[in-house]
Amino acid sequence: MLGKGGGQTGVMLFFLLSGFLMAHLHLGEAFTARNVGRYALRRIARVYPLFLIAAALPPTLLALHFAAASP
Repeated sequence: MLGKGGGQTGVMLFFLLSGFLMAHLHLGEAFTARNVGRYALRRIARVYPLFLIAAALPPTLLALHFAAASP
């Protein structure tokens, strides 16, 4: 019912929980351009900093590794 292993169950549970939370938190709000814009800004402010860290970390670690390894 929830997948056949290999991470499918976790992905399905993630989407189930995130859909429930989004519906629970936002169904009471009117669907207006202002509310949609506010939602988008809050979502970007929550996700974008973590994205920047995740995108910058591997090149930084590689640069540090190669700088330490070179004579």
